[in-house]
Amino acid sequence: YQRRVRGLFLAKMAKSEESSVVVPLVKNSEEAVGSSPEDTSKEKSSFPDWFWIVGSIVSTVSIVQVNKAIMVQWPYSATLSMYHFVLQAIGFELAGRCGLYEIKKLPPLVSFQIAGWMSGSIAFNNGSLYLNSVGFFQGAKLLTIPCIMLMERYMDPSKTYSTKCKFAIAVLITGMGLATVSDPQTNTLGLVLALLALICTGAAQIMNGTRQAEYGVNAAQISNSIMLPMAVIVVVPTVVIDGTDTLTSCPVGLVLLSGFLAGCVNLFAYGIIGKMSPVTYQIVGTAKTMLVIFFGTILFYKPGTTSLEMGLNLGSLGIALCGMVLYSHIKQQEKTGEPDVLDSLGCCKDDASIVEV
Repeated sequence: YQRRVRGLFLAKMAKSEESSVVVPLVKNSEEAVGSSPEDTSKEKSSFPDWFWIVGSIVSTVSIVQVNKAIMVQWPYSATLSMYHFVLQAIGFELAGRCGLYEIKKLPPLVSFQIAGWMSGSIAFNNGSLYLNSVGFFQGAKLLTIPCIMLMERYMDPSKTYSTKCKFAIAVLITGMGLATVSDPQTNTLGLVLALLALICTGAAQIMNGTRQAEYGVNAAQISNSIMLPMAVIVVVPTVVIDGTDTLTSCPVGLVLLSGFLAGCVNLFAYGIIGKMSPVTYQIVGTAKTMLVIFFGTILFYKPGTTSLEMGLNLGSLGIALCGMVLYSHIKQQEKTGEPDVLDSLGCCKDDASIVEV
């Protein structure tokens, strides 16, 4: 009888152990439905939006200062850009092989497509700045945001922005236009280059965001995919513009630092485009311009500047800041589904539902 009771007890214990093993497996399999290892790794490696925005601002401001120091003693901007691409291609590949991120590349044709649009954006923007006045160049850059919105609408009619977002962007562009655009002068070739720069910039940023979502790559992976193709594309134009005798008196340390900062700039830029949208990235770029103008007005006060001119500049920046804050507020409220400040005022109502971009 004792042996029988002991046998029943052991059988019951074995069954309970089997159920304790089976139940978690079934539970985990149920939780895994609709997800993939890529989704899990993406969630673990994701950073908050403010990380990408602050990183973009800090890296951009830093590389501007370093590049100014380089240009004083080594004025080869095309060669510097090519070195940037080569250093980034090597750096991102080594970082992936060291385990800092998982190497996953786009198809070669897609990589060269994005690289081609981005190279065209750089080339046409430089040409526009060379042929047009600074005022016209700044005004053309402000049109990048509506240009991207129109291109997104053309490529996918289901994507649109609410009237409230458009109003906030209009306020932002107006303020930046008053602060930066003065004495606009252009010619036929300069106008054509400015239009081509808008198209290439919009296409590059839209394709960057859509390909990240389509192929499931992050900012580091897409950077690793397109930097080498960009270096290949710009080799011939660089030799034509700067020649081959550019290694003499090259500040190697500053160039390496500039290449590292360029990688940070692209990494944070692609992160913003992939996690948010190309329009959000352009608004972050506008915020960087606002900071440069503000500190330039306050810290580097020109003796001939009147109080009225300083007041107009700061007032224009204030208008742009209101537009940027309003846009951020509206997008945040759209995510949570709560009414925003314009809803409380009863203005800028949309008749149709808005699809989030």
